[in-house]
Amino acid sequence: MTVRRLQESFCENFAEIAEATDALHAESWSQEGAPLLHLWFEDLARLLNSRMGASDFDAKICDVFEFIDGHWGTGSAEVRACIDSSLVENLFWQVPARRAESAWRIMPPRLQNLYIDFHGQPPIMS
Repeated sequence: MTVRRLQESFCENFAEIAEATDALHAESWSQEGAPLLHLWFEDLARLLNSRMGASDFDAKICDVFEFIDGHWGTGSAEVRACIDSSLVENLFWQVPARRAESAWRIMPPRLQNLYIDFHGQPPIMS
């Protein structure tokens, strides 16, 4: 699987979140044609960060985490690098502790370990 296919699959499975990510991505990166894929996943992290802790979004973020974790497990080196450096490393950025806690609890252990490997610790939680 390529990063392009990962992004296409994400869009197929999470149309509403993908559309919001596309809008956020378009604000930062004006480019005709295909999105800058690694940056698109950074923007996905930004979108998830902005919605963490919203009770109506917990189920969706859980599904997103499971989707990403599954693709990490079956993905190529390219896909794993994108998930690690573009998505997971950017999660929880400037998310208040009380909001980060609920998202961290539902994050799969493999993704938590990627986060800790980069940041040296879990996000600050209440």
